[in-house]
Amino acid sequence: MKIKLFYTVSLVFIFCLLLSSKAFASVNSDIEINITSPIDSLQSESGMVAIEHFPEKISIQVTAKTGTITDIQLEYGGQSIKITPKYILTVENKESCGPYIITAKTDQGAVLTIAANVIFQVKAVYNIRYRTIGMNVREIYDGETLIKSFPEPQRIDLVNANTVADYEKEQIAGWIGKCDGRTYTLKGSNVVEIHNFSSGKIYGTYDTNTQFETLTTSYGWTPKSLTAFETMRNTALSYQAPVKVDIEATWCDESKQKVYGRLTAQDKGVPELLYPYQTTSVTFTKDDVLLSRNFQYLGLEWDYTPESDEYSDGENKTQTSITQKIHYRIPTADFYFKFKACNGNDLSVVIRAPVTVKRGDSYSFTIIYMNSGTSAAYDVPLKGTIDEVLIEGIPEMKDFSPNSSVTYDIKRTADTDADEIHLWANIGVTEGFIDGNINNNTATAVIRIVNPKPDETPDNSDDPDDPDDPDNPDDPNNPDNPDNPDEPDDPPGLPDFCDLSACIFAPPTVYEHENYSYTVSFTNNTDVELKAAHLKGKNNEIALMQIPELANFKPRETKAFTVTGTAGNAGEVYGLWANVEAPEGFRDENIINNTAVSSIKVVKQPNDDPDDPDDPDNPDEPDDPDKPDEPNGPHYPDEPEKPDEPEKPDDPNNPNEPKDPDNPENPDDPDKPENPNDPEIPTILNLCDVWVNLSSPPTVYEHEEYSFTVYFANSTDKDLYDVELNVTINGKKIPDVPGTSNFKAFEKKAFLVTKAAGDKRERIRLSAKVSAPAGYKDSNTGNNQVSAEIMVLERPYDLDVQRITPDEYKENQSVITTVKVSNKGSLDFTPGQNVTVLFQIPELSLSKRIDAIVMERDTWNVVSIRWDTPNVQADKNVTLIAIINPEQSLRNESTAENNTYTQKAVIRNISYGEPEESRSLPNPPKRSEQPRVTWWEQRYEGGKFVWRQFYAELKVNAVLEYDTKAKGFLKSGYGYSIRVTAYVDTNYDRPELITAPQTAEVYLPEYRYETAIPLIKENGQFIFKENPASPFRYRKHYIPLWFPDNRDYIVQLLVTDVHTPGGTLSRWITGGELKIHVVDSMYSDDVTTGN
Repeated sequence: MKIKLFYTVSLVFIFCLLLSSKAFASVNSDIEINITSPIDSLQSESGMVAIEHFPEKISIQVTAKTGTITDIQLEYGGQSIKITPKYILTVENKESCGPYIITAKTDQGAVLTIAANVIFQVKAVYNIRYRTIGMNVREIYDGETLIKSFPEPQRIDLVNANTVADYEKEQIAGWIGKCDGRTYTLKGSNVVEIHNFSSGKIYGTYDTNTQFETLTTSYGWTPKSLTAFETMRNTALSYQAPVKVDIEATWCDESKQKVYGRLTAQDKGVPELLYPYQTTSVTFTKDDVLLSRNFQYLGLEWDYTPESDEYSDGENKTQTSITQKIHYRIPTADFYFKFKACNGNDLSVVIRAPVTVKRGDSYSFTIIYMNSGTSAAYDVPLKGTIDEVLIEGIPEMKDFSPNSSVTYDIKRTADTDADEIHLWANIGVTEGFIDGNINNNTATAVIRIVNPKPDETPDNSDDPDDPDDPDNPDDPNNPDNPDNPDEPDDPPGLPDFCDLSACIFAPPTVYEHENYSYTVSFTNNTDVELKAAHLKGKNNEIALMQIPELANFKPRETKAFTVTGTAGNAGEVYGLWANVEAPEGFRDENIINNTAVSSIKVVKQPNDDPDDPDDPDNPDEPDDPDKPDEPNGPHYPDEPEKPDEPEKPDDPNNPNEPKDPDNPENPDDPDKPENPNDPEIPTILNLCDVWVNLSSPPTVYEHEEYSFTVYFANSTDKDLYDVELNVTINGKKIPDVPGTSNFKAFEKKAFLVTKAAGDKRERIRLSAKVSAPAGYKDSNTGNNQVSAEIMVLERPYDLDVQRITPDEYKENQSVITTVKVSNKGSLDFTPGQNVTVLFQIPELSLSKRIDAIVMERDTWNVVSIRWDTPNVQADKNVTLIAIINPEQSLRNESTAENNTYTQKAVIRNISYGEPEESRSLPNPPKRSEQPRVTWWEQRYEGGKFVWRQFYAELKVNAVLEYDTKAKGFLKSGYGYSIRVTAYVDTNYDRPELITAPQTAEVYLPEYRYETAIPLIKENGQFIFKENPASPFRYRKHYIPLWFPDNRDYIVQLLVTDVHTPGGTLSRWITGGELKIHVVDSMYSDDVTTGN
């Protein structure tokens, strides 16, 4: 950057020829100052301006390259005046010569000061001449304050008599040593060199101050030359110091303690030093430093040091960029783009894998990566390994929506020599994301490899225990359900129906400190495929990670998830809870069975006969909990294993020889009553373990059906006959479950019971009991009986008002206001329940009530109200209030806080201004219109809810009438009339809620199509008002006499203010029937001869 120096000479009369030299120019200046004399000129620089005559005129012109000039001062001889951007300076005589200081300022903060030294010039004619080659600096001033003096004058060289040599500028800046934007003055005397013009011989160099006597007494100078030397004894240079631009933007957290990135103004191309005559700007945007998409933007803050009225601190929560104008007075500026890391979510991963696999068999496992929370997670790192080898098919990074998961099904073959397969998966924490629980970011699993028996053939199928059936993905032949595509014309909010249910199959007890498992199943009970159903499961309020958040269901499909754990101390109870919700676009017809609850109690190990070989290792954990004998569980209450089954043989262990009492191959059944011929039956009792548990909803709705499932199980390795079963509701035994039943070894049976609930607030008490059969003793009687309780509730609902439209009206009109209401919950509202909306405008004392609003559960409807706006002298602000269920006559609503909606609105005063003619005739402008609207309303017809779509369309016919219409033209100066017929075409069955067209206006070419001319309505048509300029008060408008010949006069017509429940209708008509061809004027007609 060049240094700005101004050279000032008090008065110079030069007899030798001086070139119009340039002082040091102000590079990249925002201001341009041009000074022009008849001899030479200066352009935005200090220097000499020569004249040869008195008086003489010098032109001063000031312009701004950036911004606007705000002030120009001209200073001479200690006096200062304000001048215009184009100013003429008159120099009357030699006393008016000397330095003129011009200072210009802009509204952007730029300041440029130059010195124009007006000199009287005489052409040189002698050989002995002088030239100015330098300046000896003695002192430096800041205004009137001396800041530096030199014991010995410091020489600086000048070029072309008054321009500072470039190599001297760094030295001058070093003397001053400041970057504060101030103007400094260097004072001293000029140095001249005496030479022979013809021969070029140098005679000497002289300081015009310290060597003045020697200089002036030699060489025989003329008197005018002596005067010039006298004025050179005291000269000055002006130096404008730059300022350092200290502007920085920081990307940080809300406390500004953690910095994510930083940029300076210099990084954006702004110079480090800025001079007073320069301005610039810098723009920082939020995306200059690209951060992770997980960061939440909090806004922009700006701080100035020091703060002032012009530069005040502030912040904006939504502003994403800032442009800072920069001039030499700007303070230190810091901008902070503040971000917040995503918090409150939990990234986790689980592995679902079989416990064992046979060597050489194929196996599969599932890795589920989950984002639990309300925020999305972007660029999340994922990894998975099998025996420390990365799994192909799992991407390195993945984006997650809120509360979403991604599942990867991995298939491999157990072809390793090792005895175990080690699985590992990890979900990383990406930048800008705070994981609420990093303990579940890594999952491991071990699959134990077992060697097949010699007679076994390796099974190459996938693990049959996989409940998600990876070999049968969601119907690949019909991925998009083309037979039932989304109907684009369906009304908003119209759902499809489904029925999802949850069930928990769990043992009622478990021995302390032993492993246990239970199965949570979810079933699609409809013939519709469901995608992205929401699943949840908890054990004592702790979420079950084995259950994915989303799952797809084929028609009638059940998905089962096995949960394992280790029991704690005796007496602990594990409350199990499962829930399924319909996917988006569906509504569950029976939400009661969406939730299931059950429990497991921890008991002590029995201390009697611990070595009983008939007792399995874990009586409370069946060998195959994932695959009960009846996987469809609660959906087949007709149990095929009832004791009255006729096909049941007397000896189930030997079905081919039921009549052989001497069968030596059946030594394990000495207690069967079918062997009456054996007199040696031991009198001791055999041990068994039978148990019962319940899976039931926690609540049901009054007078509606509900279901629960009773599970009975035989956890021993023997068949049991005539096991006693007993199930009661409120103490009364129910016939849905048989009194006795036979069980094969390790068999489970499920009974689905469906009943009707009573009144709300009643409690339904369930009890189930199982007893060991005759000849057997139960080794664990703690799981022989279980109970549960169901609360009867009223169906929940929540009515609310969502919006009121429109919020702007015109005075003196019939208008329609539309209120959107909704019904959230599980209760339908038919006309008989009389849902009411109260509409009020307090400022107008207006109150209207609309009754019998119908709404199906989880839907909305619209309510329309017709009312009349008053006449207003000025725009009037009003308050629109809509209240649903105003008197709370419908009881037991979840909340009434959202029943009232308030909308600020305005009623506009309508006035038409007087149009002004213009002979500039534009083309008719294009206009926006809304001639047709459609809307949906919900109705209750034929005992069911239906959606009806309605439309309203504005139809307009308009013609112009004038005397010469049959000839196809009209002369200017004559008038024409207009007739407009408008009506509404609609299928709406409530025509009182559609207003007639209430406004018609024409826009004419002589008024540049800018001023509306209102029409009035008479006998169902819109026409002109009486024209006061017409002597007969004709309802006509007259074409101006000056309208050009052979040109079309085109009228634009607007018909509007047709208010409907779907919005306001408007239609524009341009030309066509509203066009007149103008030929000649009325002055060509001879009125004295008629016609």
